[in-house]
Amino acid sequence: MTATAGLSLLVYGLTGAGQRGLSQPTSWLPLLLGAVALLIFVPHERRTVDPLLPLGLLRSRPVAAANLTAAALPAATSPAMYLCVLYVQQVLRIPTGRASLLFPALNLAVIAGSLAGPRLLKRLGARHTLLAGFAGMAGGISSLLALPSEGLPVVQLLAAFAVMGAGLGVASVASTQTGTEAADPEYRGVASGVLNSAAQIGTAVGVALLLPLAASAGLDTMAGYHIGFVGAGAIALAGAFASFLIPARPRQRNGASRTSGSLDIELHGRELV
Repeated sequence: MTATAGLSLLVYGLTGAGQRGLSQPTSWLPLLLGAVALLIFVPHERRTVDPLLPLGLLRSRPVAAANLTAAALPAATSPAMYLCVLYVQQVLRIPTGRASLLFPALNLAVIAGSLAGPRLLKRLGARHTLLAGFAGMAGGISSLLALPSEGLPVVQLLAAFAVMGAGLGVASVASTQTGTEAADPEYRGVASGVLNSAAQIGTAVGVALLLPLAASAGLDTMAGYHIGFVGAGAIALAGAFASFLIPARPRQRNGASRTSGSLDIELHGRELV
């Protein structure tokens, strides 16, 4: 209850802050109450015998970094793609049915990036794979800043979606791999759940924070879209910086085999060596 209430209040407060600023009680009060709820959650998890979130799990630097990157991935791409949906309909005035034909390009690129992810992990390691993925995302989002206010920039949109989606797929594989295999074996199920939760939180926070900021500048012209795209690119860069917390070359377990889809990462008590 405290975890769900705290996160919901934080997202609600961020939405209000983006729309009305922090001076209004409807903005800062939910943020305050959300912080209090999460402060209650933490000592409860320390006391209980069977915690929902073992706090020791996040003391591992690679696990914590993997969750930061897992949150940054959708926090950057979700608001950017939402703005693209509004752009093609409200600025370019493309009918909904025709506009929908543009967006599967992102999904196909994510699939391609996910398939390439294990090979890149084996060759580059988790840190550099994440950096490559975030670089692709930042590049794709940055190219959206050059979108025109009229015409039909199909090639430009498809190229941006392809680069962004490939980066998202590659980085997601590296983030998930690191966040699960850096944890002790008995905590890997919990680690997987925490990664999924981090991604959902990242989506909610990214949309709640950037969409109101973009809307406040106006979505009938390009000004609001530029603000949203710049914010999404900044989140992608923040995720790239978080990638440096992950060791470049994790040590393989003794006697373990390495496959194209799995890297065995050894956790000595607290963090990767």
